[in-house]
Amino acid sequence: MGQTYLANLSHYIPELLACLTMFGLIMVEATYKEEVKERSFFFLTSYLGLVSVFVFSVFSLGKSPISIFTNSLIIDPFSSAMKLIMVLGTLGAVFLTSTSKDIEGNLKPEFTIMAIGVLIGGMLLSSANNMLVMFIGIETLSILSYVLASLRKRDERSSEAGLKYSLYGGISSGIMLFGLSHIFGILGSINFTEMGLALKSASADQIIILLPSFLLFFVGIGYKIACFPFHMWTPDVYEGSPLPVTAFFSVVPKVAGLAALIRISNTFFSDSSSVLSIGWIGILTIVAALTMTVGNVSAIGQWSV
Repeated sequence: MGQTYLANLSHYIPELLACLTMFGLIMVEATYKEEVKERSFFFLTSYLGLVSVFVFSVFSLGKSPISIFTNSLIIDPFSSAMKLIMVLGTLGAVFLTSTSKDIEGNLKPEFTIMAIGVLIGGMLLSSANNMLVMFIGIETLSILSYVLASLRKRDERSSEAGLKYSLYGGISSGIMLFGLSHIFGILGSINFTEMGLALKSASADQIIILLPSFLLFFVGIGYKIACFPFHMWTPDVYEGSPLPVTAFFSVVPKVAGLAALIRISNTFFSDSSSVLSIGWIGILTIVAALTMTVGNVSAIGQWSV
């Protein structure tokens, strides 16, 4: 068993490097005095760590799909491509933070450390093949995001942004978990592959229960990607958060949520003839159209870029 887990770790290098970078930055930040404004070595360390994560993710692109840690995670070209986008988004946000005046000097290291923590949650989410792992990825990503939104402690708008984000996020997570518990009760597994197989033999009575359960599950993912009608938190949070945080939110959590949504759709709803697949794809189509329409029409009245 120990040898198996060590072999699995060899396929999990980008995530381990991200964790090591986060831990290393905490140690580096502890060496600075609070009054020191310049933290060039800190940011150099963060750049080196994120670049190493990016390089090893590139190496994973050409590998064939593999399941690790008792089939709870899947490393494949799709997840690796999503991780590359998230790493680039994090790199850009960290660079923006290092030169930004929107975040106070002593808060810049805190943003960088927590941004890498959000990245780790997003990377976990993009590879999740298990409901529990997926929920851990979402919560890791979400809890740190709530703190990032309220990073400017003396700014009332930033505090309001963090409060609204955490309240809406907590409610959506609870609704999603309620839906997932029903799905587990019907299908009898938390593993996506096994759930997909059980779904094909589900009876009509089970499908009647699964339809609203998947809708409840979609609430959590829909909140993360800010699609209609779960988008109402977005303007206030983006307006109240510091500029680098807003830029970061617009990339990493969105890509992580879309990666989870795509994987779930391919795993559970690949059979286009089933009632569940028709309903799921129909809902996604309607939500996508309404998100683009409502979002852009509502933005006409916005004065802030």
